[in-house]
Formats: sequence, C-alpha cells, structure tokens
Amino acid sequence: MQIIVSNIAKSIRNLKMLQSHIIATMNTQQPIILAIIEPPLISEEPSLAVFLDNFFFNVGIPTTVIYSPQIQNKSKIIFIHNSQTVVNGLSTVSDIENYESGRCFGVEFSTGGMNYNLHVIHGLDLINYPESDFERNICEYNIYKQIRQQSSNYPAIVVGDFNAKIDSPALNSKLGLNASIDTTKKYSFLNLTNRLISECHAKFSNSTDVRGSFYFHGNKYGESKWAALDQLLISHSLQSANIKEAHYISTLHGGCDLVEELKKSKTPSNKRQYFDHLPVFVRL
Repeated sequence: MQIIVSNIAKSIRNLKMLQSHIIATMNTQQPIILAIIEPPLISEEPSLAVFLDNFFFNVGIPTTVIYSPQIQNKSKIIFIHNSQTVVNGLSTVSDIENYESGRCFGVEFSTGGMNYNLHVIHGLDLINYPESDFERNICEYNIYKQIRQQSSNYPAIVVGDFNAKIDSPALNSKLGLNASIDTTKKYSFLNLTNRLISECHAKFSNSTDVRGSFYFHGNKYGESKWAALDQLLISHSLQSANIKEAHYISTLHGGCDLVEELKKSKTPSNKRQYFDHLPVFVRL
C-alpha cells in the first residue's frame, strides 16, 4: 500500500502537481491512497468533481473519492484511491462539538492479509488556537479519545496536519493519544515523525536543512524555523518494521523544490501558488 497525505491549502495547482508526481513515480498497478487536507473548493473550481473522478484516467485505472463530513458546506479531508484494493470510509469521529467530525476522517483497507485503519487529522491552527486554548483542548481530547478506542480493533495509522508539535501534551498525554517517540516506554501510539525527517534527508538532495514539514515565518509566529506539524503515528499493534518507507516529500516529479516553496513568504493573493506543507509518504 502506498499512501500520500498532504495539506494543499485549497490549491488546484498543488493537487494537479501531486497527480503528476503519483503517476510518474508510483506503481499505479499497486494500491494507492492519496489523502488531501484542505482540498480546492468546488465553488471556485467547478470542474473539480470531474477531475477527481478521473484522477487516474491517464493510466486507465478507475478512481474512487471519499469525502469527510462537511464543515460549513466544505469537506476538509478527502481520500482519492485507485481500484487496486477495497477502501471504505470510516466514521472516525462522531459529530459532537467543535466540528471534530470534519477535522478527523478515516478509511479502512486491507493489504498483505492485514486490515488497517488510516485516520487523517487536520488540527485547529496554532495562531487562533494556541496550545493553551480551551476550545483546542476539548477538540483534541474528543478526537484522540475516539481514535484510541477504534485502534483497539485494527492496527491504526494516524497522519496529517496536527497543527501541533511532537512534544504536544495533547499527543503524549494518556488522555490524548498516549504517544511516544521512545520504543522502550509504554505507549498506545508510536510517533515516527523523526523517521519522516531522516528518510527525507536520505532520499532528497534538497532536504539537508529540513527539520519538519512546515516553515514558520517570523511575521506570523515571532520567529522563522522548521516545525513538524505534519506527523505520522502508528498504534502499538503495528510494528515500525511494517512501515517499509516513511518520509516527507521535498521534491516533486519535474524538479519542483518544495523546500524553496515553503520558505517563500506568502500572501492571501499568492499562497495557492505554492505548497506550505511537505507531503507525507508511507509505504506498507
């Protein structure tokens, strides 16, 4: 199974670049799942539905699109997959407070004789909802509690734009995901985000200064630096050895330098011309 998860900031340009990258670099005869966070708006891109339904048309493979529950008439997460395996939508989070159902959505699939759950996260942003914010804490608690409960049934992968850091109490607390970066400690989820960084360094020549998936600019956050807002966690029942590859993508097919794009200062008028998160690639 080949999985890409990417926040594309509603950009049709970024979605088309991911399509080109997948078709050029991945084995389309094997199962592929592409999870898109912040997909383009149909109101702005009326041909989007046709484009999505024919995502793998160039290689003659049928496409299925699964949409998360809507928030204010918009789906924050969609899954695009080819027909090489059965992928079913998973009601990850019940529709309660703070729009949790639209900020965490998942699918279930089988590969190699095993069943998996894949949960994709889009956390509340850090500018409007800092880590101490009460609404943020309630939202994270509701999401992570339900993911923990569901992960007791199948091996689970949790990935996406958490809008949180690796040391976030919400991730590591036993009331959160009970996550750890240390395999010698007891945990419900193992955080493999450092592996995303190290394998990115090994794979891409432009990634030597990559320390995360998002580049903070001082005019917004007080200082400019890398942060690993896009993370990869696996449940205790899933061994890290089962993950054959796990890395950030810092260069897209055709030579698009995503590190350079992340470091550009973006404005409301041009931000959809660039990626502002590095996509995550996982292969089981």
